[in-house]
Amino acid sequence: MSTISLMTKDDLERGLKELEYRLIIRLGGMIVVAIGIIATLVKLL
Repeated sequence: MSTISLMTKDDLERGLKELEYRLIIRLGGMIVVAIGIIATLVKLL
């Protein structure tokens, strides 16, 4: 017997929100690293 899980609109929205938060956190981390690298380069030059 196979069970088909139907995603409701709420499930989909929750999944998208979770993905959005993860992307924002990852993007924020990359921005912090990029600023650190730029600051180091400016200091060295």
